[in-house]
Amino acid sequence: MSNKPASEREARLSHEIALLRTLSVNLQKTLDVDRILHILLTGLTAGGALGFSRAAIFFLHQENKELRDGRGIGPFDKEDASRIWNEVAHSNLTLEQLFTNSHRTYLEEQKFPREIRKVKISIDSLSPIGAVQTVLAEQKVCVLKGEEKKRLPGVLYNLFEAGSEVVIVPLVVRERTAGIVLADNAFHNRPVNEATLEFFSLVLGLGGLALGNAMEYRETKQNLEKLEQLNETLRNVQAELVACERLAAIGRISTYLAHEIRNPLVAIGGFVRQILGMDDAQQIQRNIRIINSEIVRLERVLNNLLRFSSPMQPVKERVLLAEIFESLEPVLKTQAEQRNVTLTFDIPGDIFVFVDRVQMNEVIYNLVMNALENTQTSGKVAVSVRGGSDFVRIEVEDTGCGISPENLKKVFDPFFTTKLHGTGLGLAVVKAIVEEHHGGKVGVSSELGKGTKVHILIPKGGEHEETIADRG
Repeated sequence: MSNKPASEREARLSHEIALLRTLSVNLQKTLDVDRILHILLTGLTAGGALGFSRAAIFFLHQENKELRDGRGIGPFDKEDASRIWNEVAHSNLTLEQLFTNSHRTYLEEQKFPREIRKVKISIDSLSPIGAVQTVLAEQKVCVLKGEEKKRLPGVLYNLFEAGSEVVIVPLVVRERTAGIVLADNAFHNRPVNEATLEFFSLVLGLGGLALGNAMEYRETKQNLEKLEQLNETLRNVQAELVACERLAAIGRISTYLAHEIRNPLVAIGGFVRQILGMDDAQQIQRNIRIINSEIVRLERVLNNLLRFSSPMQPVKERVLLAEIFESLEPVLKTQAEQRNVTLTFDIPGDIFVFVDRVQMNEVIYNLVMNALENTQTSGKVAVSVRGGSDFVRIEVEDTGCGISPENLKKVFDPFFTTKLHGTGLGLAVVKAIVEEHHGGKVGVSSELGKGTKVHILIPKGGEHEETIADRG
């Protein structure tokens, strides 16, 4: 007889440890909030370890001060209890099987869980000395016996009236009260002792940790979904901006072409008509030079647009750099004279480069014309070439108005220009040809009110071609 209480205690302890181990393992297997709640409620009401017949969880919604979204497990009355417990007993289900989703559906469709889901309790309507308000405010366990159950809000009293004892425990998730858990001993009236309360709190501690992890996972998943939606929105906005930029670019190009092509054509037509009525050879020569200048200007506009829209792969050969300058000098000198700008060349006659002749011609022409256009009357533009062991440096310096620091960062961007008329493609084309097609480097320095200096480095290249980038 004396050994029986010790034996009962050992059996109860063994059952509690097994229950705790099974609960812990199953809670760690899932990040689904509904499944965690099912495991908790099933663990509180399954078997004889805790002695609870029914259990329910209500979540606290701080924004509208309500207890709602209840979940419960257990019978509604004695008849319901007899039926459910007999069905579970005859099915010989293990605790693991009771935790499964298939059995969850069966348990949650009973009358008691359905009534629990209907409950909504306004926090403001609770009595300051009521049991629920005390648990929420003080985060402590509350045990109600007999008439003390009347401290429950009416809707909860009606649901838990059958139990001789009702336990209310705060549900703590991530260090804040997320709701309450109620359990009673209805239909068997087994007393709730200190050991039961301690084990109850331990189970809810495990549940709180699992719910915290699940909620963090759900929030992270929702944030990732929001982020993906934002990314999708940004992609759509970016696509719209690109489309708008293309339309704007087309508008700028159209305006540019209308001005840049119309004006030379008008000038060419006017001077051709003058030539037809002239006898003075000198005047005819002058008009022809002007016509030629306007034709060159048209060629530059079209070349830049074509180069930007349809870049061609270079066909490289060994070229004497001075020859390129000699072919361009008459045209560039004419342009300088028309602007009353002094243009000087310092080009050694023995420097060879391995380049695409046509593309390099275009680079030099764009650089010098850009400098001439940025230089006021009586200004100066100086072009120089210096050879190194591995590369050649071409430098174009003007005494124009200079470029502001904020605009200096944009001078190679397509369509960026500070001129009244122009697409801003000249330097963009230069950069593409020098760096992408020839492995060189383009640099620019400028000072407002003093002028601008643009330089390019072109690898000499040859049979074993090497780029500036390769050399580090």
